[in-house]
Amino acid sequence: MEGTPAITGLDLNVRLSDYNLQDFGIPAPNNVQYSGRTDFVGRITGAPTAPTVTGNVGLKQFVLNGVAFEPLLQGRLRYAQQGINLDLRGQRDRIAATLDSRNRPIAFEIRRGDAFAQGRTQGGLLLTEVRNFPLALAKVAGIPVQFAPGGTLNGNLAINLDRGTAAGELAIANHRWEAIGLIGLGDGLALRMARRP
Repeated sequence: MEGTPAITGLDLNVRLSDYNLQDFGIPAPNNVQYSGRTDFVGRITGAPTAPTVTGNVGLKQFVLNGVAFEPLLQGRLRYAQQGINLDLRGQRDRIAATLDSRNRPIAFEIRRGDAFAQGRTQGGLLLTEVRNFPLALAKVAGIPVQFAPGGTLNGNLAINLDRGTAAGELAIANHRWEAIGLIGLGDGLALRMARRP
């Protein structure tokens, strides 16, 4: 017998209980902060270099950028080379996303009480609608302190993920600064701001 034996396939039953989300090492931008705990019961199958993960998820005490969701969101997760499907629901809150093989959104829905953001890819654009959405959830790196997130976001955007551009209209309510409009530009976005009296 020569060489080291290699694992060519997986078929594992997995059970995690009360696991700290931060211990997963989920890659996130510096401006995205999250905490919470999770339960998972499912399977890992396939090749070690391209596993498929399917199962039931319970997300507990989830907080994203300082905004708390319902104490328990439950649902299904499927992760494979082709992409990710996640759908977690509580009584009112929901976190759902379908991502492609490059982790780009095909569709998503985030609900927290009466606030929601949802989008679907169509014709190369991610068409996004937001209503009563807490700005703390939409933190953007590089925003000056005087524009610190606060208030709620409403509007519609068409985002070209290939070019990194967007066009649409947004309004920020209950904030000392109010967005008048958002205009898509060739190399970025221009946000016109007006100070409330």
